Amino acid sequence: ADAPPAVEAGAGAATPGAGAGPGDASVEDVPAAAALPRAEDQVRMTKINYASEEQGANILETVKQAKGSSNLLVRHKDKYCITPCEDKLSIVIQLSEDIEMRKFVLANYEKYSSTVKDLEVFGSSKYPTDKWNHLGNFTAQADVQEQEFELRAWVRYLKFNFLSHHGHEYYCTLSQIRVHGATALATAQD
Repeated sequence: ADAPPAVEAGAGAATPGAGAGPGDASVEDVPAAAALPRAEDQVRMTKINYASEEQGANILETVKQAKGSSNLLVRHKDKYCITPCEDKLSIVIQLSEDIEMRKFVLANYEKYSSTVKDLEVFGSSKYPTDKWNHLGNFTAQADVQEQEFELRAWVRYLKFNFLSHHGHEYYCTLSQIRVHGATALATAQD
């Protein structure tokens, strides 16, 4: 049986999305009781990065000015994606599996570039698509570190649109995007 699609954005800086367009019944809220996994499952869900190249994730689309976008899927502090800030990075990631996403992590380790600030996230269970489900708007801090954002949604494909940046450098960098959650089988076992 297919797991029901769900969307719930969390973490103080997030604004829940409007979901899919009118008449699209593929996006439903998750009841609060169903949103609380067991402690050992929570640990397991945060270990697997479904946006990892090692797990089979891929970059499907990005703006042509972006260099090194595949570096977003590897865990290496000296590699990053770089783009002129005025070109506004946009990227589509195919996750390694269909999952119930629980959170995503943005990492930036570059000290001498501008960093991403405001972003919007969209999800889909198929690609290509003209109907992306708006999952939420988020604001990243101006820190050189990893930042976690809670976001619950059933997805296979994620689209990140970076709308603004911190700093006044010509280039914006992003070192890594990680996505954590659970597969339908793991969710059914909860």
